[in-house]
Amino acid sequence: MKVKKLVIGIKSVDEVMTDFAQAAEALERGEMVKERKGLYFTNMKAFRRALSDQRLAILRAIRASHPASVYELAKIVKRDVKNVSSDLAILEEIGLVELKKTKTLRKKVKPTVPYDLINLDIAV
Repeated sequence: MKVKKLVIGIKSVDEVMTDFAQAAEALERGEMVKERKGLYFTNMKAFRRALSDQRLAILRAIRASHPASVYELAKIVKRDVKNVSSDLAILEEIGLVELKKTKTLRKKVKPTVPYDLINLDIAV
């Protein structure tokens, strides 16, 4: 089984723009450019704001327990459903969680984490 991993990095806006310019120049010369997937933040403060301890606990609980609904997840992490829903919306927006509506009568939302491993890369 292949391990799905996500790279999260800290890059300044200048570094991102330099990477973009280099890729654009390579494409202009007709060279193939390897697609690099990842999630990048401009600094550690932005990273910590997006991936707080509580949100990390949510990711771990989803991977470990495979909850069938947001309500079930909230019970697992011992938090209010509304707060868990808010955190899930943020995690979905940045691509760390997928929320799938079930075809049941109550239209539950099942959270899943599409990655087995998340790597944090910090350039020094």
